[in-house]
Amino acid sequence: MGSIYKLSKEVEIAGIYLSSHPLDDYIREIKYTSNCKIEELDKFKSDSLLGSRVRLCGLITDVNHRTNQKGGGFANFKLTDYDASLEMSVFKEKYIKFKNYLENGCPVMIEGTYEKSTWENKKGEWEFRIQNISLLSNSLNLLTKKMTTLVSLNSINDNMISGLFQTCKKHKGLLPVKVEIIDPSREIKLDFMSTKNKVEVSGDLLAELEDLGIAYKLN
Repeated sequence: MGSIYKLSKEVEIAGIYLSSHPLDDYIREIKYTSNCKIEELDKFKSDSLLGSRVRLCGLITDVNHRTNQKGGGFANFKLTDYDASLEMSVFKEKYIKFKNYLENGCPVMIEGTYEKSTWENKKGEWEFRIQNISLLSNSLNLLTKKMTTLVSLNSINDNMISGLFQTCKKHKGLLPVKVEIIDPSREIKLDFMSTKNKVEVSGDLLAELEDLGIAYKLN
């Protein structure tokens, strides 16, 4: 959290991030796991979309851990992305389960639904009901069920094959990698499944594939 702490101090002093935004390190995680920006939540204000799974990515900010009259813990906080913030709360079992993530500057993915509040003093208002919180760095690994690398026949050489093998070895995990070799001149493609070289999907893995000139699909 060193870089995040430094950036938080920039905001504290200058009111803005001066060097970079802390979410810049997670652009691939956000691209492939988030299905909504905070400022876009209004699109879920529809009875036809009630119960829809929403995934938001951002930073935990303005955390306030508290205790109720019965001694139970709860927390109020904000989830902040590039453009907006959303106030959230967790109580009881969810507080116990997720409190370790509730630290200022922690990058997370929050899954839940956007629904009308059942609280007496907030009836009719829309609120985000949290179902799960996970570290943003682990979000791709949690959600990716299938990974396909797309390789043009014309680009295959010893350096590319070696680089792909070393990258998969470096990011060893449990997910098999499908290799799709494409011959654009003949409009032919061949599919291979690598059961030996399994990977853990992360932003770092995707960045290294991009550096090798290898395209990919995540499902």
